[in-house]
Parts: sequence; structure tokens; C-alpha cells
Amino acid sequence: MKMPIFLTLLALGFEATVQADGDDACHVEVTGVDVVTQSTTIARVKFAVETQAKTSKKASESNTRKADRVISALKNAGIDVTDLQTQGYSSHPATRIVEKMSVT
Repeated sequence: MKMPIFLTLLALGFEATVQADGDDACHVEVTGVDVVTQSTTIARVKFAVETQAKTSKKASESNTRKADRVISALKNAGIDVTDLQTQGYSSHPATRIVEKMSVT
């Protein structure tokens, strides 16, 4: 066995045992445990801001105020505004379906 490899393993914190059976035979057993910790660089968060109002204009204005507060909170938490994006916007009338049943 080459001694530099054995010394390198020991320097890295591995447990190593060497058994020699004669002049030429050699057995190396290496056991090691390692933990790698990496800080995250990306987090993806999706959320929706939903508003209902009597008119679409009022709903849109209210929704804008709510979304602005969320964006401000994210900025205050240290998120760069260039890392934020809107992926969709929709507006549709609220409908209420009423089924009438008659009993005869």
C-alpha cells in the first residue's frame, strides 16, 4: 500500500485499519461518514391575491392594494424586486347559481 493514500484518508477524518499478511499482501478497510451542508439560493413561492367587489374596477383597485402590501412585505424581508414576477392576472364575474325545487 502506498503510504500517502493512507495518510490522506487519515487527514480527512476517515477511520482506517491496515492488516498485512506477509510481505506483499495488504488489506485496507476505510470507513467514513461525511455531511455536506449547502445553503439554498432559490426558493419558489406561488400565491394568489383574490378580491370580490360589486364592480370589476373596485375589485381590481382593492386587489392592487393587497398585492402591493404583499410585495412591500417581501421587499422588507430582503427579497430583491427583480426576483419577483407576476405570472397571471384574471378577472371574471362572480355568478351564483340558484336551483329552485318544487315539491308536489
